Amino acid sequence: MNRLTASLAAAAMVGTCGLAAAEPAAAAKKYTACVKKSTGQVRILLGKSKKCKKGWKKTSWTKSGPRGAKGSVGPSGAANSFGVVVDADGALVGQSVGSFPIPITIFPVLRDGGVFVYYPNGLLVPLGLDPFYDNAACTGVPFLAADEAVRRDAILQDPTVRVVYRTVTGVSFGPASAYKPDGTSTAVVNQVRWARDEAGVCQAEVNFTGFRLPLVSVPAPPDVKGPLRFA
Repeated sequence: MNRLTASLAAAAMVGTCGLAAAEPAAAAKKYTACVKKSTGQVRILLGKSKKCKKGWKKTSWTKSGPRGAKGSVGPSGAANSFGVVVDADGALVGQSVGSFPIPITIFPVLRDGGVFVYYPNGLLVPLGLDPFYDNAACTGVPFLAADEAVRRDAILQDPTVRVVYRTVTGVSFGPASAYKPDGTSTAVVNQVRWARDEAGVCQAEVNFTGFRLPLVSVPAPPDVKGPLRFA
């Protein structure tokens, strides 16, 4: 996998690893005071003494008040400002889901139920999630490898995940093959795996322990006429 493809993989998998644990809120500071019943005069109790004199009433409060009632639902946000992506002739390529300058601007689009990525010149990008195989011929059912349950769940819960493989020789791209997860997973230990490199040669990869997610073939969208633009 080259550096650009790896960057695209990171962009495509955004959110699968960026989970942060919320820190518990600090306890609110408590204040104790005596209030004179006849005048309302207040004296904050400091130190160890927590008793009020005769004619005074003890009270306390916290710096943070109690949680208020849940507010009403706010107005809907603005519509996606990216709109759609069109080719050099103005023909629709797909609904835009943003752009990423890594290191050149690319165009992720939603089409045919999945997210596919295009270069500005209209070539379909071989997306950096590698389809793996369990044999040295790279045949049979391809699969994705997820080393953690959170990554597995992120993939399976996103119906737009697509994987594209095509050979790359210099600036020439081979035919594209596209896949999507079939919705299942199997826990594996020390799973052997192979993957095709950019030249199409089946290469052994490092064994992994985690989850195996089978892929099914889907139609790969065609290359289109560049340059692409937002519309």
